[in-house]
Amino acid sequence: TWDTSEMSHQCNAGHGCHDLESCETSFDSLLSSIDVDKVRFLNESVPQAIKGVFRPFADRFNTLKFVASDVDEQLIIHIPFTANVCLRSLTVAGPNGEGHPRHVRAYTNRNDIDFDNANQINPVCEWDLHPDASGVCEYPARPALFQGIHSLTLFVRDNYGAESTQISFIGLKGTSTKVVRDTIIRIAEVASRPEDHPAAITPQSHMLL
Repeated sequence: TWDTSEMSHQCNAGHGCHDLESCETSFDSLLSSIDVDKVRFLNESVPQAIKGVFRPFADRFNTLKFVASDVDEQLIIHIPFTANVCLRSLTVAGPNGEGHPRHVRAYTNRNDIDFDNANQINPVCEWDLHPDASGVCEYPARPALFQGIHSLTLFVRDNYGAESTQISFIGLKGTSTKVVRDTIIRIAEVASRPEDHPAAITPQSHMLL
């Protein structure tokens, strides 16, 4: 397990996570690689509200779209990808108050994480989050731990003291193998079409009687 509690402070040093240029990485958004229709959310107060928090980074300041926990402050978000990705950073925006997520655990390539086992299974990574309503602070992910993953599960263990946790934006950055994967699929599809491959002419013997 790699605890990024120290690295999570890197955007706070000197500018309190408010300097956008200092906080953003140069990696691409993984939004287009998220299979949003298959995202699962446990302890969601409004069904399907979680899909609204996955938006372009330019739209992360919109706080009208958010998801809130239901019976307590804990949340589990299962995020499947349409391609293998390498995660490089995580951004989580929420209210500037007690309802903002505080501690988040990450699991890769698992679809069995729930509230019964989330505290027993060792996470790949843990982040200590800071209240960030604008989504300008990015938390680093070590490439070696998030290389070639096809799903990411986030377990929000607690918040800053509220009965319910709110999230208005989740941003993931990194690299994706989608282009290569799609190309391979297209080549395979073309190769499997019989109309693109004329039937071979089989020589026939003609015997003169």
